[in-house]
Amino acid sequence: MARELLLEMLSCPADQTSKVRPAKMKRGVHHDLESFILVLFYSVMKRGLKSGAWDQNSDIESIRTLYHTAFGGHTIHEIVTGRSILVNPRPDCLLDAPDKPVLQLLYTCGYLLERQYANVNRQDLDHTADQLELSTRRVITHGDLYEAYDLAIRRISRAQ
Repeated sequence: MARELLLEMLSCPADQTSKVRPAKMKRGVHHDLESFILVLFYSVMKRGLKSGAWDQNSDIESIRTLYHTAFGGHTIHEIVTGRSILVNPRPDCLLDAPDKPVLQLLYTCGYLLERQYANVNRQDLDHTADQLELSTRRVITHGDLYEAYDLAIRRISRAQ
């Protein structure tokens, strides 16, 4: 589930009879695209750990910790907090992805998540060139995700 929907659930008071926190926000396409990206991160990390793709990496424990932190939460708060580890700051251990196309895809999708998670009220930041684009929130679009996959596919094509 998208971070924005989870945060909305945290802010709603629980129904006294069922202890369920109903979301008041309408689910948008950007929420589904965010979920798709999160499944991508989950799948790549799970498969990489299971297949031993990161075993030659001396920092294998960082990948395991990242995986468990990002995807091992049992409460809404743990899930929201855990997912933020994928973007703020971007985890260096993912830069040791098994191959360059996967690295390209993870990096670009991480950027899309970071941009969607950006806090709209960042007036107290120094707006350097890098921070300016992230200072305003921009939701993920189909075009953004298509471009991320296109970059990875072009990298695969160059490798062949």
